Amino acid sequence: MKASGLLTFPNSFLRRFPWEFAALFLLALLFMLPAFDSHLWYDGDTAHYFEVFYTFYNHVFFNLELPRWLPYGGLGIQADYWQLGALSPSQYLIILAGAILRIQNTAMMFKVSVLMDQALLLWGMHLLGSRIFKSRISTFFASLAILGSGLWLFNLLWNFRIYYLLPLVFYFLIRFAEDEENCFLWLGGMVFLAAQLGVTPYFVCLNTLVVLLLFLLLLGLKPVLFKKILPSRTPEILLALFFLLASAAYLYFAFHMLDHTINNTPNRDPEALSVTLAQFLTHGNWTGPEKFINLLAPGYLNLNVNFYVGAVPLAFALLSLSHPVKSRRLAFLLPLILLILLSLGEKTPAAAALYHLFPPLHYFRGIGLIAGPIRLLLVLMAGYGMDDFLEPRKSFREHFTTRFLLSLLGFAVAAGIFLSLRPAVLAPLSAWILWPSLSLQTGGVLLALAFLPLAMNFRSSWIAMAFVLALGADLTAFQKTFYDSWPLQNTAEDPVIFQTTALNYQASRAYEADLTPRMILTQRMLLKGISRFQKEIHSFLLFDTTNVEKFSNFEWNTYAYRFLRTAKSVCAATGDCRQMKLRLLTDVSFAPDERTADAFVRHLEKKPEKMIIQDAPAAVQKTSSSIPADPPSGEIHVTGFTFNQLEAEVSVTHPGGAWLYYADAWRPGWKAAVDGKSREVFRANLAFKAVLLPAGTHHIRLYYWDGVQSGISILLALGGILFCLLIPFARYPIRLEKQPSDNK
Repeated sequence: MKASGLLTFPNSFLRRFPWEFAALFLLALLFMLPAFDSHLWYDGDTAHYFEVFYTFYNHVFFNLELPRWLPYGGLGIQADYWQLGALSPSQYLIILAGAILRIQNTAMMFKVSVLMDQALLLWGMHLLGSRIFKSRISTFFASLAILGSGLWLFNLLWNFRIYYLLPLVFYFLIRFAEDEENCFLWLGGMVFLAAQLGVTPYFVCLNTLVVLLLFLLLLGLKPVLFKKILPSRTPEILLALFFLLASAAYLYFAFHMLDHTINNTPNRDPEALSVTLAQFLTHGNWTGPEKFINLLAPGYLNLNVNFYVGAVPLAFALLSLSHPVKSRRLAFLLPLILLILLSLGEKTPAAAALYHLFPPLHYFRGIGLIAGPIRLLLVLMAGYGMDDFLEPRKSFREHFTTRFLLSLLGFAVAAGIFLSLRPAVLAPLSAWILWPSLSLQTGGVLLALAFLPLAMNFRSSWIAMAFVLALGADLTAFQKTFYDSWPLQNTAEDPVIFQTTALNYQASRAYEADLTPRMILTQRMLLKGISRFQKEIHSFLLFDTTNVEKFSNFEWNTYAYRFLRTAKSVCAATGDCRQMKLRLLTDVSFAPDERTADAFVRHLEKKPEKMIIQDAPAAVQKTSSSIPADPPSGEIHVTGFTFNQLEAEVSVTHPGGAWLYYADAWRPGWKAAVDGKSREVFRANLAFKAVLLPAGTHHIRLYYWDGVQSGISILLALGGILFCLLIPFARYPIRLEKQPSDNK
């Protein structure tokens, strides 16, 4: 039984209802209300995540299919990387629901998906707390701390997604350790896989380290679990097989999502994509200990990371450290210490040692920014401290002196660091998110510290609730100050830029800025202080695939795409990007390999009527050589267009036929059907594609389907939807037939 709770009901259903979770969800909605302002805009990585969400939502809304190809990015690129790294499980469900209900406001639906992810975080905290804490107050306390400290508007990845499903993973591992049921191990593994959807793939390395360490500690603390790792009953075997198949599908998709691309990311090996030790230890800045000032000073904030969880949880986290370390608590404390040492980078030898001892970390960078998992483990320790606070009086008297002295010492050290650095560090921050009542906040911390040892003797849940209310007020003020200081506000009266738009085929140039209110508002936003970085991020709103200059700074992004540079050079040499995207050509030369084709393209000297075909078989070269190199004649009428395919009626009046040239990037996944018969799509002018057509009128369909990758992309979406629909039932027990005991 629980030692104490927030509410007590005589009815069994009311007792089982997760009232704390419901209250926390209402608080999450309250914290999100300012973000639902239709004039609020995103910044940093969150803006990029909205860009991807908009693209996928828009395509499903109009075509009821996932986009496998992105024709408006990098002159054409496969969608694998963005789907895997930007769409969370909840967003698949939100996209499907929005398409069915015909909701056109993509910005609102994006925010609803963030709210749903926060609900998943709270659900995980609720379930985990019910297993590791004695009091429901402790669960509520820890959940409130992790909820109110999240800042997602600037960096959704580092500040939220990196950790939001970890409580659910921990919950299943704890259930495996407690119940000794193998099925919970595999269920935890499947939640872990779901947690990797919507985050940059190299985050798997860090999450694996945290979960693996927790799992090994649980095994070490309870050796009998070693016998329970392998499945023995049919349901367990099926769950294990499902997990292994899902893991294999994820890894296959991740390792092949950048096929036919070249990595141009600075400080990564272009082939292995690994980072050097020096880059691992320093990337992300904020690898020094000064970032932990943010634990006490919410104004000392880097928008990529946030350590602040409120002043009260720090006191209870220190209180939990002064308690004799128990087995389950140790499983969370050691990963916390490890992540803190890792986040210090080159300042300690721990990070370099982990780099060598745990090879997956060779692909991770940004250890200075891993505040999210640290905050999560810190609030779990604070929950243990609240449990200690609510323990019977005798237990407190046994260790009262140790707890009081350690708590006082910890706060004294923290206050000393804070006060010594305040003049030099905090003064320049007064123009940004400096806490408006910093002196009052410091006084509140000292008052809480003075009151804590006195309150221990009373052992009252109402005193604990007073601390919970103080934390709620603290984090509400923190969230309000953050939103009030947010710089990106769209002042337009009618923010139509968030609405779904039918992205039809663009024969040559895209929408002009003065044609639609959508474009006018976009221009206003770009002119009102949004940086060059933001202009590049939001350029997707213009959909100008023919403007080469728009892509001039595109290679700063995570990946520069194969043929992107050559595509731009082809545009400069042949004028392809200023010509019609679809046209008929007859003046063709053939190249046996990429090097020869590159040499040919460099000598085209702006001849848009000339084309270089690469890797064509002898039969095709012979057929093409019989076509006179006169200016081709004919008509092209596009009859259907989605991101994944293009359909057209093509009339070729030129004797002997012609080549249909499409100035969109080539990939092996592109296929063609001419009058219902399969035709090969050839690589043209290094970067683009072409299909050979005989004379006459033809219906041609160009479509992108790269086999296994496309199949797995659909499975990822279905898996994300299924996860969101089933995870609410995680609280119910799983009853399997007990195995006969070894000891009769």
